[in-house]
Amino acid sequence: SLFILTSTTSQPPSDPPSYFDNYKIPVYNWRKNGLPKPSWGLGYRLIQLTETELKSVVHENDYIGRMIETDLRYLITQIELKHN
Repeated sequence: SLFILTSTTSQPPSDPPSYFDNYKIPVYNWRKNGLPKPSWGLGYRLIQLTETELKSVVHENDYIGRMIETDLRYLITQIELKHN
């Protein structure tokens, strides 16, 4: 199973984009994902954790929501493109 924890922002990328704006990934179906306004996931920093480490820092009440599958696949694809 895959768990992705990402910061989100409602601040769109600047024009022209800053360095960090290049790592903003749009959440196209933001309403279906439970977000109150158009949002972007921030895919700048990647951290690998074991399941035990993850469970020690992220608790069930920390969840805001789950992404719908199409947005999750898009987020994963964009993270891979930006970090490969």
